[in-house]
Amino acid sequence: VYAELARSPLTRTADHLSRASDLLAQGKWDDAAAVVLLVLPSATNAIDFARGHEILAGVYAEKRNLSAARSELSISLRAVPEYAPALLALGDIALMAGDLNEAFSRYTDAGLALPAYSKLNWVSAALIDVNLPLRAAILFKRQKQSGEVERALDDGRARTTQLTRLAPGLSFAQFALGF
Repeated sequence: VYAELARSPLTRTADHLSRASDLLAQGKWDDAAAVVLLVLPSATNAIDFARGHEILAGVYAEKRNLSAARSELSISLRAVPEYAPALLALGDIALMAGDLNEAFSRYTDAGLALPAYSKLNWVSAALIDVNLPLRAAILFKRQKQSGEVERALDDGRARTTQLTRLAPGLSFAQFALGF
């Protein structure tokens, strides 16, 4: 799949993981997994290791193998306990499984981890912060709590607006205002 990647020196693990994340987003799940499995042994820091396992969890979740996805996320969290993307993904998996209480708990955990995680990756932490209210809106909608849905969406808009004021160059913040 990525013959050049297999031949390249594995000194830029984070770049390869970004490529794998892009492949996952494009629905190229097997390609994403192949890249992660190729570079994961070269991960020299806990964040890359955690992110690699988070991407593998995404592959498993897309294939509806939720048990394997949870296992990968557990590995991520053992490596970096405050790794908020893994906590967010655990919430998404619980939501996929229809366990709204578990989803709410994991989203809460992700929010609580943000102060520590932001020291590791403030851009990712900011993205999670503006997305948490959207996840809450989904939960409230499934519970048929329409007033809470609107409050959660308003909170998401307010957080996104605040982020665009604080960091106007972040393209995802501008994009998020369109939700």
